[in-house]
Amino acid sequence: MKNGLLVVLFIITYFLVASQHIDPSIYSLNQDLTKLIHKTHTERTLILTPFYEWGIRHLDSVTVFTKIQKIDSLAQANNDRELELEVELMRIHYYLYRDYFPKSIIISKSERLNEIGEKEHILWLEIRVLSLLANYYFNDLKEYEKAFEHFELTSYLLRDLTSEEFPLKSACLHQLGWAYFYFRDYTQAIVHFKEAMESYTPRANDFYYIQSINTIGMSYKNLNNLDSSNYYFDVLHQYALSTNNQIWESISAANLGYNYYLRGDID
Repeated sequence: MKNGLLVVLFIITYFLVASQHIDPSIYSLNQDLTKLIHKTHTERTLILTPFYEWGIRHLDSVTVFTKIQKIDSLAQANNDRELELEVELMRIHYYLYRDYFPKSIIISKSERLNEIGEKEHILWLEIRVLSLLANYYFNDLKEYEKAFEHFELTSYLLRDLTSEEFPLKSACLHQLGWAYFYFRDYTQAIVHFKEAMESYTPRANDFYYIQSINTIGMSYKNLNNLDSSNYYFDVLHQYALSTNNQIWESISAANLGYNYYLRGDID
């Protein structure tokens, strides 16, 4: 019965999350692109993250490359070296998201860009490329040893950076935590999920903050530490209430309910 209830809760969670609709205007980058010129990595990240996460994935190829080419032209016309390198990172993300590009192209272009980051002492670029490769090895190629090498190196390079300096810090640490969670090393996963929570900045999207809290709760549940699990599910529930996030309000309530059921507090 308990396993059946868990399956039902999983299905409810899946459809609640899947039902979210993202307005294309958020990720289509239909704003004044000159705002990207000679900006810090943080400033660019806050503008470009929706395009990276949704636009490059879902817009048609012509639209994506038209946007990228406009940014590239602006970067070159204004002698903005870091924006030029950001453009190359966008292209690699496109190659990664579209299944028809061979592994050799994605890896060779990524490693070349990482070499530029090392040579020119551009730390944000090194971290972004290493994180990209870590996720590519883990999710696409299933080469887990290489994935963990890149995840851990990403984490090492992030150690002295604040979230204000690198707004994607929470995302990178969450992804490392998820890799450990996937292999059921829940204790180590919790360490990195907590780091991801602590690294969250309200200036960034709260997706990874929410996911980290929820997966800490799941990790403690899997360790049969229901008191700690309840604590984090309740933290998530209160956050969802405060931000009027009805989807995660429902998910966190369901997770709390299932924990109470496991403890025998409800029939």
